Amino acid sequence: MENFELFSQRLKYLMDHKKINNITLSEGISVGSARITGWLNGSVKNPQTKTLYKMIDYFGCDYDWLKDGIGEPYPEKRVQISPKLCEPTTVLIRNYREISELDDDILLEIQTWINDLESYQPGFTAWFRLEFQNRFPEFDDWKKKQFKKAE
Repeated sequence: MENFELFSQRLKYLMDHKKINNITLSEGISVGSARITGWLNGSVKNPQTKTLYKMIDYFGCDYDWLKDGIGEPYPEKRVQISPKLCEPTTVLIRNYREISELDDDILLEIQTWINDLESYQPGFTAWFRLEFQNRFPEFDDWKKKQFKKAE
């Protein structure tokens, strides 16, 4: 395993792993590209905690590894982050990876939750769809399999 002592090294690893550039990350976590450049070249040492949470959601990586270099970037079983520390939407997205099967009940619950949020946060549905597709490209393969079963 490589040496990831510095935050800049860990961020570079994640960007390489996801095959993205500064602009893509900037858009994905709503941070200026100059800030990302600062993190990568080491002129800005560490992001704020709120930004770290955006990054772990975006990359799907471990908080302790990203923040301090402790543990593995993608451990087998990630510890659930307290909902008090981050927004409810990020908790749902993070927990998706732990769902073994998407059955009709789970999909209905997710759809109901999305509809509820859309009623008081217009545009949430479009945002969620885009974020979900960006973070979980394997979902497209799953959808194709489901449609083939239905035919």
